[in-house]
Amino acid sequence: MVSRYRSSLEKFLREKYSGGQVVEDPFDLVEDFCVSGGTKSCDNMKIPSVERKRSRLELAKHKKEEEKEKAKNNHRGNDEL
Repeated sequence: MVSRYRSSLEKFLREKYSGGQVVEDPFDLVEDFCVSGGTKSCDNMKIPSVERKRSRLELAKHKKEEEKEKAKNNHRGNDEL
């Protein structure tokens, strides 16, 4: 894939990470270039690393929502006492 989209990738990297900017998370780079922007070269494809990251983010979001709800319910219980 890199050889096929080499010039697009080089252009994308120059534009996105010029001026000493660094890639914080490779997931963002893959997501931006292959899926949501750039070439959309991976459109309609499942990329294992992207899928794993999405699953982890989804799980973390779900856990955070559960904790919020639990805290909210605990707070309500204390108010009733």
